[in-house]
Amino acid sequence: MTVVARSDDSGTTENFTDYLQAAAPKDWNHDPSGSWPGGLGTEQAQGNSGVVTTVSRTPGALTYADDSLVDASLGKVKLKVGDSFVPVSGKAAAIAVSASKRVPGRHANDIALELDRTTTKPGAYPMVLVSYFIVCSGYTDPNSLDLIKAFAHYIVSDEGQQIAAESAKSAPMPAGLAAEAQTAIDSITLRQ
Repeated sequence: MTVVARSDDSGTTENFTDYLQAAAPKDWNHDPSGSWPGGLGTEQAQGNSGVVTTVSRTPGALTYADDSLVDASLGKVKLKVGDSFVPVSGKAAAIAVSASKRVPGRHANDIALELDRTTTKPGAYPMVLVSYFIVCSGYTDPNSLDLIKAFAHYIVSDEGQQIAAESAKSAPMPAGLAAEAQTAIDSITLRQ
C-alpha cells in the first residue's frame, strides 16, 4: 500500500491531521498541522490535484483530498460514526457541522466553530473543513456597505448555498447556522 500525502503546507492536511488526532489519539500522536509529519514513509505530491493524480496512477495507493476532486474512478472512505459507517456527502457534512459548538468567548456575530470530530450523531461525517466568510463590522462608504451586505446575504441564502454545492460540492449550511449568519450580516453598520 502506498500512502500519498501533500508535500505543500495546506488547510486540507491540517484538517485531516486534526481529525486523526481527535478520532484516533492512541494511534496518531502528531499535533494537527498544515505540514504532513516527516518520517512516516509516505510518497508526497503537490496540492489536492497532485495527490489525487498520484493515487489514480498508483495501484493500492490512498490519500486524503477535497471531495470535489475525487471522481467515481476512486473509492471514498466511509467514517465510523457511532455504530454506522457514513459515506461522505454534503448532507453528512452539514450534520457534522450542526453537531459542533461555537468557539467560546467570541463576539455574538463571530460564528467560529469547534468541530466535534468524535460526534456520534447519526448520519454525520465529521472529517469536514469549514470555510469562513469574513467581513468588517462596519464600513464608512454606504455603497460598500450595501454591496457587502447584499453579497453576504446571497452567499448564505438557499440559492447561494445550492450553487456552492453544485459547483464545488460544498455542504449546505445548517438552517440554524444560516440564520445566525443572516443576523450577523444584518448587524454590519455604517461608520461615520
